[in-house]
Amino acid sequence: MKIQFLLRKGLLMTGIKPAYFLLSLIFLPGCALVDALHESKQLSNQQIRVNSILDVRTGKLINEAQLYQRVLASEYLLLGETHDNSYHHELQARIIKMLRHQPQRSISVSFEMITRKQAELLNQQNYDTSKQLIDILDRVKNNWPYQRDYQIVFDSVITAGFEILPANLDLDTLIQISMQPDEILPPDVRQLLEKTPLSESQYTDLEKEIIYSHCNKLPSEAISPMMQVQRVRDAVMALSLLRSKAETRVLIAGAGHTRNDRGVPLYLRGHDNTVNILSLAYLDVEPDTTDMQAYTQRWGGKTLPFDYVWFTPAVQRTEDPCNAIKHRKKTEKDL
Repeated sequence: MKIQFLLRKGLLMTGIKPAYFLLSLIFLPGCALVDALHESKQLSNQQIRVNSILDVRTGKLINEAQLYQRVLASEYLLLGETHDNSYHHELQARIIKMLRHQPQRSISVSFEMITRKQAELLNQQNYDTSKQLIDILDRVKNNWPYQRDYQIVFDSVITAGFEILPANLDLDTLIQISMQPDEILPPDVRQLLEKTPLSESQYTDLEKEIIYSHCNKLPSEAISPMMQVQRVRDAVMALSLLRSKAETRVLIAGAGHTRNDRGVPLYLRGHDNTVNILSLAYLDVEPDTTDMQAYTQRWGGKTLPFDYVWFTPAVQRTEDPCNAIKHRKKTEKDL
């Protein structure tokens, strides 16, 4: 009962920031869009600021035009977000619009926010606008505030004429997998998980991430099932990309899923280690935090686990998400 409650209420970790990805929380929208045009330079602690773009491999800042050149060269483009930050969605839509001007390339966009069950409905219906798309998606129970957070991304994809693909399983299936993985796990997901096992260090790091992302308040018996669900979702997202026949395959997902070390890229490379992947994460700049080490530590390593990071305005939240977990735990006791 406890594990089912956590999963149904949206307590599915998709990034390292504590509980910021709890899908059922309602947050204030993010800040307005501004340009990011900086000359390439070596990153220092004092240079972390809103709308700086970091090339993680070189440690240098690049400008938006340079980033787009590298985006165009990628086969798999993973755009990692904080779900409730509207600024991240504006930047994702901006990249989609840029890709629209490459008519010689076929492009698909896979969404963590769309399940295989919802895709069955999409395949049976015609939709020409984001409103029509959202109306169809909402026929299947979900925790995603499509209208508030994703309309701008849907608009950009539909206008561009790109294929929309599902990259998640429905909530009931995930709950069943958390309790009976051997019986419920889809065969294609099982095969990819078995083909791409986690190393001991990867397993330990994922466990730490799951605990930390839930404010160190996750019941001990829920940790292993949550880790299983996280791995399953990563594998499902990878399969969505692998099955696309497009020349450029885009993924819209939480930043925790797009990390190179144990997220979707791990499973893509487990299938084919020659693929060209670009992982771009949009990360919030916290007030008065310019120390690079503070950001890398939040992601559990000495370097950020992405190819590029676009530092963005942080969401102004009216409530500490960790307080919401406390409230839910109290509510759970009453069940």
